[in-house]
Amino acid sequence: SEFTEEQVRSRILKMLTDEKSSYTETVFIIKSNQKYFKVEELKTQFDYAINFVIRKLNSGEPDWHRAFLDLHHYLLEHEILMTDGILQEWDFKNIVTVALRANETEWVDQFINDYKNKLPENVRENAYLYNVAALHFASGRYREAMQLLQEIEFTDESYQLGAKIILLKSYFELNELDAGLSLIIAYRRLVERSKTMSEYRINSNLNMLKAAQKIFNYQKNCDYYSSAKLKKTFKSINLSIEKMQPMANFDWISEKIDSIKIDLYL
Repeated sequence: SEFTEEQVRSRILKMLTDEKSSYTETVFIIKSNQKYFKVEELKTQFDYAINFVIRKLNSGEPDWHRAFLDLHHYLLEHEILMTDGILQEWDFKNIVTVALRANETEWVDQFINDYKNKLPENVRENAYLYNVAALHFASGRYREAMQLLQEIEFTDESYQLGAKIILLKSYFELNELDAGLSLIIAYRRLVERSKTMSEYRINSNLNMLKAAQKIFNYQKNCDYYSSAKLKKTFKSINLSIEKMQPMANFDWISEKIDSIKIDLYL
């Protein structure tokens, strides 16, 4: 049935204060009534849905990866996400980031190449290189990811932070722990001096760095501690990390914690 703009907004408000069932219902209503709205209003309605899902993901609820991707597949297919044929770099980056977390590496490779030329020309090369580096990392090509990041001109703080996260993860995977610990110090300074990040993002990044530092130091001591001491140290670290909220890159930190648990037979 046809919904007025006011009725759609009412449904959106319900979604923002309710759980998944309201999200699914709201998106269905927006899609069903999209022919009645101008593109600008339609994009605003879908933006509420996107932000709702992003908040769920930032709260550490990975089940929402699929919802995010399904919604963006739809928006790309119907060209709702783009304005005058241009896809904004942050939409591009968010799609790649979430799809990689959902292990959709082949799809990401295709997406990056299909939509590279839809990016604004002034940021196209940087956005392309950064997201290819993210893809290389997700595919286990850590050295290639690090090499690509050196080719980017960091004119935006978000790219600086994103690149440091990829570098940090690469150092860990390559067991270059001292380099990683040095990067954590530089990264922390960048976050603490930020003039543009919200307090939430600052705390989220600082908590991630605290957790990463504990994991890096634990890894450094693996060859020197007894099994009993490693277990005791890890339990202390794990308890400490569980209390850190909010946390950027929660998925990666959790993955490393789970890996250590398996190694320790916990």
